[in-house]
Amino acid sequence: MVGRKQGFKGSDLNEKKLAKASPTSVIMVPERPSFNFNNIVVSVDYSEHSRMAFEIGRGIQKKTGAKLLSSNVYTVPRGYHAQGKTFEEFAEIMLTNTKHECDKFFKKMDLDGADFEHTFSLDNDQHPADKIYLVAKENNADMIILGSKGRSAAAAFLLGSVAEQLVIENDDIPLFIVKKVMKT
Repeated sequence: MVGRKQGFKGSDLNEKKLAKASPTSVIMVPERPSFNFNNIVVSVDYSEHSRMAFEIGRGIQKKTGAKLLSSNVYTVPRGYHAQGKTFEEFAEIMLTNTKHECDKFFKKMDLDGADFEHTFSLDNDQHPADKIYLVAKENNADMIILGSKGRSAAAAFLLGSVAEQLVIENDDIPLFIVKKVMKT
């Protein structure tokens, strides 16, 4: 767990380094958190890591009664125009595909009567973190939970990640970055 000062120039660089380098899950708490758990946003990309994040969100919901909102940010792949379709037409195709993936993802899980809503957001600028943050702000989220693969320091140095982008984008909502602990 790490605290974050709002408006402190350069502080997001340390948190970004921590999010990148930490081999374990990290909770980033803003300077003035609400300490309420009324609304929790869990970002899901239908991976094993987002399943873990959703399960943690579900556990918090069981303890607090919070409203749980899972959210997926989908993209239109580069080169879509080679298919002879407009961006909007291909975005509809991708939304249909992601809804299908969503159904498969949640059917594989034991939801135990989980009460949650699911949203879809089109990432039209190759920066999904701002869409996750926007969903959280629009829903008055008290926490954002995000699964992160975690990578070696060398790979993390070369590649950006949604978790790292979200650390920079968000400095006012607690952020729980869930990582699978690797056994040695």
